[in-house]
Formats: sequence, structure tokens, C-alpha cells
Amino acid sequence: MQFSPAFADSIDGFKLFLSAAVFTVLIICAGVSNARADQYDPRLPELFQALKTTSDAEEGERIGRRIAQIWDEHDNEGVHEIMQQGQGFAARGQLGLALGNFTTVTRMEPGFAEAWNKRASVLYSLGRLDDAASSIAETLAREPRHFLAIAGLGLIHLQTGNFEEALRAFDYALRINPHLTGTRTAADKIRQRLSN
Repeated sequence: MQFSPAFADSIDGFKLFLSAAVFTVLIICAGVSNARADQYDPRLPELFQALKTTSDAEEGERIGRRIAQIWDEHDNEGVHEIMQQGQGFAARGQLGLALGNFTTVTRMEPGFAEAWNKRASVLYSLGRLDDAASSIAETLAREPRHFLAIAGLGLIHLQTGNFEEALRAFDYALRINPHLTGTRTAADKIRQRLSN
């Protein structure tokens, strides 16, 4: 199937938009306080239920941010500090240093899903798409509901021109979190173009 130049231009715009969204999540989560949490936190089931049932877009975005914050928390002070430092590096564009921090945490705490997700985001930004996909697989092995990681996988497929797989990933992320506005817009555009 051939795609028109206009479609390619629109996809490039979505890549930039979604890349910015992934990077923004890194920055938003940088200020999270230290507490016992992660993908096993007992607050998450209720938040995921609320995320699916609310029809209020602002409330849905708030709940999604809260889930992301909980995923980012850790009770080990050393892990917490390395993660915070890594997020600071990422926010300043020091991606090599950020990658070092997040990789260190995956070695210290291999069960901590968010360290794998942050690592995947940095690898994506560095253009290391296969490594980013592998890191996303590690994230999802620990937290299958990680809608940001799933949307990130869609972004990787989009970058490599695999539009069907990108759409599949975006739709799956939206089943978990229907309030991902940018992901929904990208999915709708891809679906529209694939049907032509």
C-alpha cells in the first residue's frame, strides 16, 4: 500500500507530537515525592477503575497523571535519588547520563517497571528503537497496564513505518486509558488513512 505525501507529513507531525508527550511525562514525574509505591501499589486498582469509568476528560487526565506518579515512586532512598537525578538529566537533554541512571536502577531493582519505562523513553529519544522496544517489553512484563509504555511502543512502530502495529498499540493503550488525547488523535488519523 502506498501512502500519500500528505499522509507522511501528518505522520511526521504525530511522531513529533507523541515524542513531546513522552518527554513531558518524564518531566512531570520528576517532582514525585518518595513513598512506598510502584506497579504493585494498592491504590492502583481503584485508580484504574476510575480511569475507565470517568467520562470527564480533565478528571481522566488527572487520574492518568496520578497513576504515572505512583509508578514512579520507590521506598528505597538510593533508587529514588538515582531516578530523580536521571529524570533531571533527561529534562535537560543529557540523555546519555539519564540512560546511565535508569540502567543502573534496572540492575539494582530489576522488578521496578518504571525504571525500564524511563530507560525506554531515553533510548527512543536516542534513536535506539530496538533497544527501546526491548526495554518496553521489560516494562510490560512487570506492569501490563502501563499505557504510556504501550503508547511508546506504538510510537516506535510509527517511526519504523509499521502503521498497522502502531494502530494496534495505540488502540490497546486507549483501552486501558481512554483519556490519552494525543494517542487517540494519532490512532484516528492512521485508521482513516489505512481505510482509504
